[in-house]
Amino acid sequence: MEFYNEKLLPKGLPELMCQFMPDEDYGVTKVVAHRRKAPGGSPLGSLGPNPLSDGCIIDLYPTMMASGGGHCHTCKGTQSFRLWMAFLFVAMHEIGHLATYEYRQHVERCGDDHEGGVHGYPTWDHYCFVEGLADDWTIRTMAKIRAADDRAGMPCGRLTGYPGALVSSNLLGNGGRPWGNEFNRHRIKEWRALCCGAQVTLEDVINDFWGRHHIVYRLDDPRLVDSWDWEEFKENDDVGNRLWRMCRARIRREIHAVARHLGITRQFTNKAGTRRYLMFNAGEADRVAAELDARQEGILHWIDARVRQHWPVPEGVA
Repeated sequence: MEFYNEKLLPKGLPELMCQFMPDEDYGVTKVVAHRRKAPGGSPLGSLGPNPLSDGCIIDLYPTMMASGGGHCHTCKGTQSFRLWMAFLFVAMHEIGHLATYEYRQHVERCGDDHEGGVHGYPTWDHYCFVEGLADDWTIRTMAKIRAADDRAGMPCGRLTGYPGALVSSNLLGNGGRPWGNEFNRHRIKEWRALCCGAQVTLEDVINDFWGRHHIVYRLDDPRLVDSWDWEEFKENDDVGNRLWRMCRARIRREIHAVARHLGITRQFTNKAGTRRYLMFNAGEADRVAAELDARQEGILHWIDARVRQHWPVPEGVA
């Protein structure tokens, strides 16, 4: 494999691409990282034939991949880790087209839903079928990577390439002083994770459990009939705010107990040594989340009991 503008890609990504590239395509594939987005569109990446040889070219567009596309919004963690997952997803997706090429040649193309084709494919259904094959292969491959490496293939230290420069300028800048803006929680999260080699914070694990089990809806006041804005209610109502903090504290204590049970001791300690913050790698966070799901019945039962205590159910309401 040949790489062009390899410095635009984060360190470790070209090695992973070489590892999962099919053997028959390894020697005839070129990977080009472009400095600008594609003319006439904004793809994250593309796969096409090489006009100068019998191989193919994988075009990657780091500026578009780092702008929030791909896998960036579907995983928890620091901005560096989310950008790494976005680049990894797009790169594996393009390789997935090569890995599934022989299989899709034996499948008949579907009927034409859009005249003139779409994205270079003769029909819309065929386009969805081909992209779906690549996505399925990518998801399985990324699961293998995360199972083999707790850091999902991401090297230790600062992220490099274009995404690394983006993180450094937006979050790790300010003359090297991480606490220049004490209200910038993303900056603080990034520096804490960098100092202890982590990718996911305790709050990320709490938010993940909070969202997957829809705990916010369990905190509803049964006396309220019409729809209402929970964020506004949480900030303005003392009872609701106190209940919200109490439930998150309960989940936080459970996560600390799970971490001790699993032997996870990664943490960030402030300069004074007075406060310690539990941190995780991606694999460690996955194991903690799985253990939390096994204990969810007790946690949700505790939350429901506190909700009934703070919001007495009026007469006539079940």
